[in-house]
Amino acid sequence: MIEFSPNDRSAPHPRPLSPEYRGEGGVPSVSDSAPTTYTRIALWLLGALVAVGVLSVTASYAPGVMKRLIVFYIVYGIACGFVLDWLAGELLTRRGSWLPVIAGVLCAAGALNLGWLSYRHFEQARHLLAQQRSKDVQILETLRQASENDPAVREEYAEELRQFSPRFEDYLAHRVSSLGKWPAPWPLVLWLGEVSIAGVACSLTLRQLNRTRRSTSNLSM
Repeated sequence: MIEFSPNDRSAPHPRPLSPEYRGEGGVPSVSDSAPTTYTRIALWLLGALVAVGVLSVTASYAPGVMKRLIVFYIVYGIACGFVLDWLAGELLTRRGSWLPVIAGVLCAAGALNLGWLSYRHFEQARHLLAQQRSKDVQILETLRQASENDPAVREEYAEELRQFSPRFEDYLAHRVSSLGKWPAPWPLVLWLGEVSIAGVACSLTLRQLNRTRRSTSNLSM
């Protein structure tokens, strides 16, 4: 048996554990590093919410000619995917399988906000149009007075009023007006489908980017 003297410098000495990996009795503790991981995830979620919100606000100001049915929401979802993937690379130590799912849900929430903000812009534009067309406003006021005693005129008044004070469903119907008149609730169904497609596009974008990174890493080995 080989014996080492306490003063023998050639004897192997165990390296001390760093404080972050030292648990009770010097045993490595997994829980010591857990708060850091949770903090990173929380920061990513917060950053993702802000990013999705900013993208939805920005996209809502896009000209109407750019807001093609379905295509616009697909582009929005892909853009969210790239941004959230970049954010994950900056904040997360590893990308779990949960990341594309959560990103898709956040993107869908942003798509809902995008639709609502687009409606608000549409509503403001109609209000400005009403201010510029004072003659139509006078006709509308005449219809309002006549509608108090005539049910038929009341229905006509409600229809004309919605031209200048549209509801959300009026905005959705306007979006598909180039394809003909769609009865309710089909414009709403189409819009909810677009919201879902945006979330799926975001999720697939993250998966594809992750798959590309793995392929590149395997080729470089």
